[in-house]
Amino acid sequence: MCPLVPLIAVPWLAVQNPQAAVGDADQVLSRFCRQYLEADFSMRPLEATRLGDHRFDQRVDDLSAARAAEALRQHQQFLEKELLPRASGEWRIGKEKFAKKFELELAVGMTADQAFAEAEAEFQRVTRDMYVLARQLWSSYFPKRPLPPDDAAGRRETLRGVLGEIARDHAKPQTLVREARGTVAKLKRFITDKEILPLPAPDRCQIVEMPAVQRGNSVADLRCAPPLDPETSSFYNISPPPKEWPPERVASFVEEYNRRMLQILTIHEAYPGHYVQLAYANRQPSLIRRIFGSGVYCEGWAVYCEQMMLDEGYGGGDMALRLTGLKFYLRAVANAILDYKMHCADLSDDEALRFLTEEAFQGEGEARLKIIRAKQSSVQLSSYFVGRMAFMRLRQQVQRELGDTFDLGRFHQAVLEQGSVPVKYLPELVLMKLRGRERHEP
Repeated sequence: MCPLVPLIAVPWLAVQNPQAAVGDADQVLSRFCRQYLEADFSMRPLEATRLGDHRFDQRVDDLSAARAAEALRQHQQFLEKELLPRASGEWRIGKEKFAKKFELELAVGMTADQAFAEAEAEFQRVTRDMYVLARQLWSSYFPKRPLPPDDAAGRRETLRGVLGEIARDHAKPQTLVREARGTVAKLKRFITDKEILPLPAPDRCQIVEMPAVQRGNSVADLRCAPPLDPETSSFYNISPPPKEWPPERVASFVEEYNRRMLQILTIHEAYPGHYVQLAYANRQPSLIRRIFGSGVYCEGWAVYCEQMMLDEGYGGGDMALRLTGLKFYLRAVANAILDYKMHCADLSDDEALRFLTEEAFQGEGEARLKIIRAKQSSVQLSSYFVGRMAFMRLRQQVQRELGDTFDLGRFHQAVLEQGSVPVKYLPELVLMKLRGRERHEP
């Protein structure tokens, strides 16, 4: 990752981050820059050594942070005092532009209207499946309370109650990294034993504590080795809550990312999700495919893996884990609905907030950030859902065509060996691969 990327984002982050509104802005920006510089070098010791460059001397570090903070302050003042008063445009791109951008950027072989209709139907299906699971779990968590009425309000009460009890089983902030490492080991054993797919060898994924500068939005992310330097390490970052957070915010964070959610997230981000997929992609002989990967493919594969792993038996039939997986998937479906309605249907911020918090079971803080993201990144939020559906349709098509000769591990390998191509080309490429070549270790 280019060191300038997080620094460019500082003005926006400073405005969105509540702590930036408290105290001296100089201190906030200086601390942000210092944390990034320290984190960037401490996260890449091998790369720094290879370049002959070690940790900055403290004085150089201080000078770099101060200069970066001053430049960012000036840029922030320009945005707020000069550019903002002149800004009069509409942030919604409108239905026509959204449809064209959806077609060209996502390249999924369907229209924006078709994807939206599919997302609305899928939202209802997933919500029904979640309620069926929550209804079965209710008596385990609330043995002395009757099941709420089977109407809209009662179903929401049932889901919130059961999800709340599942959230109580969480790690302590200081043990998140250790528990994630244990989850990774368990996932890798399961993938190997069940022949889900051949794992990359050697394994270059390190499970580490997320640098302080990147914390606060998610408990985990993946920083993959770059396509032009694929033999460097990838980092599965696990984030304890920031130290400055009050106790109630820490509690909300660890409850949202409870032990079961951390397993689903690790499937998505690492095994067999992003890390495994991108490790395969980095071995693609085509330079074009390695560098210009499809985000729809990447996110679609990771979301597909969440259900696929549970379908294959991971978790031993734990209904609470399955419910947690559906809750996580509901976010992807809700993302697509929000994306379309914000730009094509004049959805207000208040209506969007109610949808995300009351119907999609998201926390208010997460929902507000998602609304901002929808305004700034038209069609990107749809990529998770449309990508996942593309992989599900591909799996169904190939499995029906091959019948009893279908091999799940071979199918997954044929998919991953294509690199991160636009998903509308996957059926042709994968079927050609399965018909013409034998399976081999990556």
